Amino acid sequence: MTIKYLDSKRISIAPAEYKVHTFTSTGNTTFAVTGSGDIEYLVIAGGGASGNGAGGGGGAGGFRTNVSGATSGGGSSAESTYGVTAQNYTITVGAGGTGNSTSNCGNSGANSSIVPASGTSIISLGGAGAGGGNAPATLLSGGSGGGSGDVPRTGGLGTAGQGYNGGTTASQTPPYPASGGGGAGGVGGGAPSSSAGGLGLASSIQTGSPIFYAGGGGGSNSGVGHSGGGNGTAYPNDGNDATANSGSGGGGAGGSTGSGATNGSGGSGIVIVRYLTSSGITATGGTITTTSVAQTKPTNVQDNSILVEPSTARRYWFDLGVEPKGTSGSGGDWAETSFNNSTIVNNESASGNVVTRTSGSGWNSYIRSNEYISPSTGGGEIYFTQSANTNISVGLEKSPFNPAPSATYTGKDYSFHTTSSSNNMYEHTSDYAGTAWASATNEYRITMDSAGLVKYYWRSGSSGAWTLERTSTVTASGDYYMAVSPAAGTTTCFIKGTPATWTMEPTFEDDFSTDKGWTNLTSNTSVTTQLNYTETNSTYIRATKDLQDSNALGSGNNMSDNFVLRFELNKTNDATDTGNGSQPLIDISSSLLDAWFNNQDSIGMNITVDRTTTMGYQAIGADNQYTHQGDSAINAYTWVTGIRYCEVIKNATADTVTATIYTNSDYTGSLGTASVSTSGKTFSGLRYLSMRNFADNARSSTVWEMNNVQVYDGVTTVN
Repeated sequence: MTIKYLDSKRISIAPAEYKVHTFTSTGNTTFAVTGSGDIEYLVIAGGGASGNGAGGGGGAGGFRTNVSGATSGGGSSAESTYGVTAQNYTITVGAGGTGNSTSNCGNSGANSSIVPASGTSIISLGGAGAGGGNAPATLLSGGSGGGSGDVPRTGGLGTAGQGYNGGTTASQTPPYPASGGGGAGGVGGGAPSSSAGGLGLASSIQTGSPIFYAGGGGGSNSGVGHSGGGNGTAYPNDGNDATANSGSGGGGAGGSTGSGATNGSGGSGIVIVRYLTSSGITATGGTITTTSVAQTKPTNVQDNSILVEPSTARRYWFDLGVEPKGTSGSGGDWAETSFNNSTIVNNESASGNVVTRTSGSGWNSYIRSNEYISPSTGGGEIYFTQSANTNISVGLEKSPFNPAPSATYTGKDYSFHTTSSSNNMYEHTSDYAGTAWASATNEYRITMDSAGLVKYYWRSGSSGAWTLERTSTVTASGDYYMAVSPAAGTTTCFIKGTPATWTMEPTFEDDFSTDKGWTNLTSNTSVTTQLNYTETNSTYIRATKDLQDSNALGSGNNMSDNFVLRFELNKTNDATDTGNGSQPLIDISSSLLDAWFNNQDSIGMNITVDRTTTMGYQAIGADNQYTHQGDSAINAYTWVTGIRYCEVIKNATADTVTATIYTNSDYTGSLGTASVSTSGKTFSGLRYLSMRNFADNARSSTVWEMNNVQVYDGVTTVN
């Protein structure tokens, strides 16, 4: 990537400084405000107590927040802006529900709130007490619902925008587990398959770092509480109390009716308020601290703008992104389509982004999007989920839209086709079998870039890494609509353009289109359109880039404790090696001496044969020693010929160096990771980026080519 810096487009963002008021004492406190302005808040109510007599876990207190970009309880978005004026506000912190020795429902937690003398109140509801052995058929509701006891019944209900339902007990089977309480971030686990409390949610409002609150309590007989929630216990033990000021539910008590065991109490709530020190607000009340928070990078800026972080001097390059054609939104938004009902064939209907097969079955119907994407305008993607593991085909197709009625799924240009028994991708009628990814809980997407390259991804659930299933062999060109063909059930679909993004600029990068000052070149190395390296018997070879220049770190500067090194490596021939074989080393070291036989610090990645003809690779983390000492065990990997994308990460916090090989230029499609511990080692003076060899008198002339080198200093991830 070649970047031309324009001072007129340079943006510098200083951290935002906040005054923070934290209220932890149960009961009422005055928050006295002078002036006026907007505040951000986190209001968490007291968690519910667990049930007794093989009781369920207590429900978490309501979780409400309006911090921008955060999530409120129950999967809701952050709430709207809240303005304060010069008046007194009553802050109430709810107590957790107290335990008892009866086998009915546990006690619910108390509400937490912000109540002005005049104006709108913010109230979080106390978490519901959980069911016990003698609990009524209808359990209590609250911020989050309590879990049911070991008797089959539905868990208590959570409140929209605050928390989730408690877990439901399906059957009464030994050892008689009870269900977990609902949390702000998830439903409580249902017995007998699960007794865990529902997940809590994190908030960074207090310190700028995430702290978890409002997890559900675990049900009795080994249920685990979350985010401060109490763990469930077995007969005849008391339930475990939740953590104070977490708003989490208590853990279920074991035993039978009348055993005398006490429920786990819920955790008390917490209220946190913050406002910018520059807002014009002054206030008293609670424990007052000051914190600095890195600001979100803006998106209302010109395309190709540059952002510079004042604390690190790290630069980011802004890409405005594009919208699908046919939308009226501004560039850079993630536009979501509604479907055009006029394109319905047979028995399909659409509401918003949900497509439903209303009757019948088969592949002779489809519906398409109004919007479309094109490589010529930057590409985009389609994204979908399904309600059940049923037959569905979703993909991209050009207009005119005329697939054969009996082969709707094959008529699409690029598509996923999932059934309960098979997994396929279609590309211009060609059928490609996939791995076992079809599931009702999976998510799928097909992306198209500006060059017309199409990729198929899937992942399990709504989080975690995407798996690249296939890269197209047919290049896309022209305009593509989304086409949906459900044989049964429903699917939720989106068509999106490319988002507005801030891309981290490398500290150093080289695509070898210009001379970046590589030295120590021998007859076996050269720089053309890449760095060329040819193995040779008994001769140590090296090509080096000193990072202490204007193209990289700058004069006198070394690499920091954290960094990422990326490079493209092409093995152009398959020479059969013996002995130690072909062993290129790509590293950043402290010396110009040969790293293999001289003491120096070195971080990098070694490709090795390990005295066989089987290729392998390993991470390097050498502290003033031979480079190959202290590195990880070799990961076996067959690399006959071709390009692979290699990444080395030095992480000082984790005390590791990791080396990963990928199949794709965007560093996806991992083929495996090797790791080495750097605990107890000290690295200093790292400045020389090198590609070198391990000389051996028994090797053939394997040729390697390195290209598109990127170094990111001061980070352990690259956006």
